[in-house]
Amino acid sequence: MPLPPDAPPGHLAHQRVRFDRSTERAAFSYHGIHFQTTTHKSGSQEAAEVLARACWMEFEKGKVKADVLLFRDEWYERLGSEGSPVSSGSSNKKTQDPKSHRSLQRKGPGLLHGPSITTTESSRRSKR
Repeated sequence: MPLPPDAPPGHLAHQRVRFDRSTERAAFSYHGIHFQTTTHKSGSQEAAEVLARACWMEFEKGKVKADVLLFRDEWYERLGSEGSPVSSGSSNKKTQDPKSHRSLQRKGPGLLHGPSITTTESSRRSKR
C-alpha cells in the first residue's frame, strides 16, 4: 500500500506524533492546532503514523488546518481504495465530505474557527 512521503529520520515530527493504542489514533499538536489520523481510516497503525507525520510536514510548509485536513482526507481515500477497511462501507458513522473543511476560516495568527453555536443559541433554536 503506497503511503505519503514520511518525515525524514530524526525530524521533530517523529517525536511529536504519538500513537494511542486505546483510541487507535496518531495525534499531535502543531502550534496549538490539534490534529489526528486514525487506523480505521488509514488501514493500519503504520499508515496512521506516517500520514500524521506527513500532515505535520504540510503544516511546516505553511498550510492552514483546512488544507491539511483536505490533504489527510485525500490520503484516506487513496488508502481506502487499496482495499483497506476504509472503503468497506461497513461503518455506520456518517462519512464527512472533505470539502466541508473549507468552511473553516483563518482568524488571527494560525487559528482556525468554523461555524459555532453557543449553548443559548442552540437551545433557542431547538425551542422554535
